[in-house]
Amino acid sequence: MKTIKELKKQISKIVQESILEDKKEKAKLRKRVEFLNQCILYLELEPREIFLYNQRNELKEKLRIIMQDKPYFEDKAHEYSWMKKHNVQLIKNQIETLDFILNA
Repeated sequence: MKTIKELKKQISKIVQESILEDKKEKAKLRKRVEFLNQCILYLELEPREIFLYNQRNELKEKLRIIMQDKPYFEDKAHEYSWMKKHNVQLIKNQIETLDFILNA
C-alpha cells in the first residue's frame, strides 16, 4: 500500500520536472498532482488495507453487474448517456484510484 510520504515525494518530483516541460505536458503533470493529492487526502483518513481491498472488490462487482445489463446501442451518444446515468466512469476512476493506492 502506498504511503503519504511516497506520494509527497512523487509530487515534488513532478513539480521539479514541470519546470522543463511545455504547456501541454504541464497540464498532464498538473492533473497527476491533483490525483496524487486526492490519494493523500484519502490516506490521511488512515483506512485499513483490508477495507480498501473490500471496497475495490465491491466496486468491481458493481461495475460487472452494470455492464452485464448494458444494452446494445447503435448510437454512441445514447451509450454515453446510459453510462453517465449509471456512473460507469466514476466507478472506473474509483477502482483505478484504489488499485493505485494498493499497488495492485
